[in-house]
Amino acid sequence: MTTTLRIPPTRLSPLERIASLSGATSSPSLNPLLEPPWERSFAQEPRVTTILPPEKSKRENYEASLGGLFGALRDQEDSLVISTDGSRRKVGGARRTGAGLVIRHGHQVISESKFGVGRRTNVYDGESLALMAGMRYAHQYCLGHPNIKQIYFFSDSSSALTNITRTNPHPSQTFSLTFIKYAKAFLLSQHHHITLQWVPGHRSFEDNERADWLAHKGCRNTQEILTRSSLSYHAERHSRLVQSLWRHDWQKWQKKNQTSAFGAITFHLPTTKPGKVFKILENQREIFGRLTQIRTMHGYNPHFFHRFNIHQFDPDESNCICGHTIPPNPARRFRDHIFHICEEYREHRHILSEVSRDHDPSFLLDTTKGLLATAKFLKLTGAFTASGTPYEPPPALKLPQIFGLEDPP
Repeated sequence: MTTTLRIPPTRLSPLERIASLSGATSSPSLNPLLEPPWERSFAQEPRVTTILPPEKSKRENYEASLGGLFGALRDQEDSLVISTDGSRRKVGGARRTGAGLVIRHGHQVISESKFGVGRRTNVYDGESLALMAGMRYAHQYCLGHPNIKQIYFFSDSSSALTNITRTNPHPSQTFSLTFIKYAKAFLLSQHHHITLQWVPGHRSFEDNERADWLAHKGCRNTQEILTRSSLSYHAERHSRLVQSLWRHDWQKWQKKNQTSAFGAITFHLPTTKPGKVFKILENQREIFGRLTQIRTMHGYNPHFFHRFNIHQFDPDESNCICGHTIPPNPARRFRDHIFHICEEYREHRHILSEVSRDHDPSFLLDTTKGLLATAKFLKLTGAFTASGTPYEPPPALKLPQIFGLEDPP
């Protein structure tokens, strides 16, 4: 007879309660110090090539080239082609994750596999598991076929392709370590190469469609390779929860602030993923910051200075570069003045007119096309800066001469 003693939940610390809910163990699942920093990471191995999705404008040509590549690889006896996929479906009232794997040598499919990954996992786990299993099988197959010098992996998951060669802490680190172990064994020969390439899903590429079908079948498999909850599964659930809470709070806020400077131009629900505007302006931080300021009406404008009692302007003097005095309230008045009638920016106002004939702030500051046009307008005019003129970054600091040494030119 065995007796189990359980600590009452009220006696547990907050961290212990969180750990009990997440299935955490006393031993860490990720190793942040796996490789010394002075050694080259496997992701930098020159004989391992990772090809990620191209720009949308180049997708059509990319897909056409893939069709030619698949055809050419069938005539190359020194190449092994591995197609992988992951899937998550509802089976018997519960969601399950599956993984599929198709391995081809020349014109012959030499192996097909399907795996049940587990219930508390997601598609990313299935994709990563399929890549790891494919590398393991390829290593064993190549031992009996020394003529194979290239291995091609095709997957529709760019994140799995990126992380599978990395040893730093990430949700599928354990799969990556196994993949790298067998990949290094294959690359012992200096003539061997590995290519990991993204392929669009559901585009009638035969082996990838077959891998997708096997992944669906794997969802029905009672096998569970990952019996515990995966890190990516928890991250995905947490992201959905955060987004749900954000949207709930945003809807409550929007009802109360429909007429505010920010509420009048904000109609899209918040999201945890950066949008197109953020990515395009990634290297133009000052422009992106100023764009954010005029959406919230913070920064260099009469309303902000009046609200926080900052005596930037004399009340009897003009507060716009054009010579007009703009009242501090309502908050959007200064913004409307710049967009519609300020004579200083008349020369460049056509940039805004091309996307919104009436320069509607709700379009200019809440749509992708409008935000990009406004960013261009801000860059050329310097509107909403302290001086109202195009922004110039401050010069680099010059260090004083020390011991007769001068600053480099």
